[in-house]
Amino acid sequence: MKSTFIFPLMLLLVTALTLRTIHKSWFSPGAFFPLLWFFFTIFPIIFAIEYPTPVFGIWVITAFSISIGVGSLLAVPGNNVWSNSSMLNTHSITEYSKTVQWGTAVTSFLSLIGIFFLIRYTIMKFQMDYSFFSFLAQILNQVNPLLFPIFLLVQLLL
Repeated sequence: MKSTFIFPLMLLLVTALTLRTIHKSWFSPGAFFPLLWFFFTIFPIIFAIEYPTPVFGIWVITAFSISIGVGSLLAVPGNNVWSNSSMLNTHSITEYSKTVQWGTAVTSFLSLIGIFFLIRYTIMKFQMDYSFFSFLAQILNQVNPLLFPIFLLVQLLL
């Protein structure tokens, strides 16, 4: 096994173990999902060495598992912000609002960084210059000539 797989796989396992201690059950979706994907990723890496496994795919699976785990924290018994009893108790709502705000801010920031690197990768792959017109020319080259009027109509409406 390559050493590049160790960190995302250990992060996936730590996420599963942490969520298991929070939810107190392996059958909770927040704990079950990362554990399942840990086994789905580690078995092919160990037993099917001849097939290449991209590390980026392991990181994507880890990121999705962590995001599902963070979302499952809203359903922790006793701290459920969606139940009627907790709607009356404003302390639990404000307690979760800071966590949700920080989680949203961090994931939004990471998404913007991802979009930036995707645009940068596209520019380098297609050897384009950094202008809006080169992006537009690339898009127009990819559009089927029969669908071009529909494409223009959609662009004008947006």
